[in-house]
Amino acid sequence: LTASCMNPDCSKKCKWPDGRGRPPLFHDRLCHEKYHLIRRRLVAEIADIDQALERQPRPPSEERIFMENQLARRRWLLLRYPDLSPAAPPSASPSTAANSC
Repeated sequence: LTASCMNPDCSKKCKWPDGRGRPPLFHDRLCHEKYHLIRRRLVAEIADIDQALERQPRPPSEERIFMENQLARRRWLLLRYPDLSPAAPPSASPSTAANSC
């Protein structure tokens, strides 16, 4: 039994362990580290853009439109990097699964 690596940039497969133990989400440690590095960066950039959009005085119209576009891009990318912590709620809802490519 195999499944795709959780890193969206990776095309390798993870294999269900033969014996006991937790099945892997990533095919190797480097892939796992890259996933979390990219996810942390996206979360930080989203927070920075949100703060910039809320600052007073408000950004000029052209700058605000650019920042909102960048925010939408980062949120779209973050959908591919769900929070894998045990306390995180499931990220895929039926409505978003129906919008797949």
